[in-house]
Amino acid sequence: MRSFIISMLRSAYMQLPVLALVFSLSCVQPFDIGIDVNGTQQLVVEGSVNDADEVVTVRLRTSGSFEGVSVNTLGVNAQVQIVSGADEITHLNEISPGLYRTDTAALLGQVGESYTLRIQLANGESYTSTMETIPQPVNISQGRAEALETRGVSDDRIPFVEYSHNVYAKLENTSENHFVRVTAAGWARVQVDYPLCGGFDGGSTGPPGPQICWSRRNPITSQVNTVTNQAVTGSEYEVLADNVPFDFRDAYVADLFANAMSPEAFAYWELAKLQIERAGGLFDPPFAPVVGNIRNVNDPDEVVLGYFHAYARTSTRVCFDRAGTPAFVNIPILDCLTTCTQFFRPAVFELPFDLEDSCPDLER
Repeated sequence: MRSFIISMLRSAYMQLPVLALVFSLSCVQPFDIGIDVNGTQQLVVEGSVNDADEVVTVRLRTSGSFEGVSVNTLGVNAQVQIVSGADEITHLNEISPGLYRTDTAALLGQVGESYTLRIQLANGESYTSTMETIPQPVNISQGRAEALETRGVSDDRIPFVEYSHNVYAKLENTSENHFVRVTAAGWARVQVDYPLCGGFDGGSTGPPGPQICWSRRNPITSQVNTVTNQAVTGSEYEVLADNVPFDFRDAYVADLFANAMSPEAFAYWELAKLQIERAGGLFDPPFAPVVGNIRNVNDPDEVVLGYFHAYARTSTRVCFDRAGTPAFVNIPILDCLTTCTQFFRPAVFELPFDLEDSCPDLER
């Protein structure tokens, strides 16, 4: 019975490595524990070079066995390099266990240039990625947000209505085939209240009344939005970038990114999308690992999870207000010593200057 239960749970959790990778391309954040189909630990690699960010980050993790707690031992004290097509080598420094980043030497990707990731683990094993070339960027002509009302019936046969906003990016078509993954992140204006702190002056820790701050929101949906223009005939086409749930009756600032990538990287994300969108019933076959472009130099049969990307990034910003959404919102009630930014972290009290400049109509 125990082995049967573990088998079912392993199948249900098989997509966790994929879900972790979904969020990693646009924002660097820790992987959730990964589970391999064989229950064995494997190397998980996440990293990219692009033409918009000078700081390059590579994360090395250990996939986990469901029957034990995973400890990231493989990715510690490694030697990590990125080699350009001109054989220029950039060394990355380990800033925390398994997390490597360019330090004084910035590495800004160049369109048309090729890059390869090289890794040597502390145990002597060496890994390399295939060569990835940064393609021509795909411009975002504009973005927009659209209010969405979804009606349904719960398992208890109770009708419900859910409100959200779909955020779209309109991409410019090109004469050449391009392959794009659209991602989004944003800032939400949120509020907390202190009804039990009457007379408390707050000082530097909290006010006696409501407090407002801006909460950083990474993409909430697990959807992988990959598109190609191979069947597009017009000069532009629109792509869903994210779905923003209605959690506060206030402003939202969405950053939309179009990441143009190689056909091989596109195929990788298409496979990841297929794995995530698959229903995965109780008696369906288990999920297969989504294997990327990294291999063990001495053991090509070893399965390495993750992908090293080289892509061109364009972006735009959409500002919209959710004040007119007809839904009830619970405002968190906090103790007198917890601030809005502490409760919603990562969060700030004031928007960054570039957000203020691009969203002048938002009240601050």
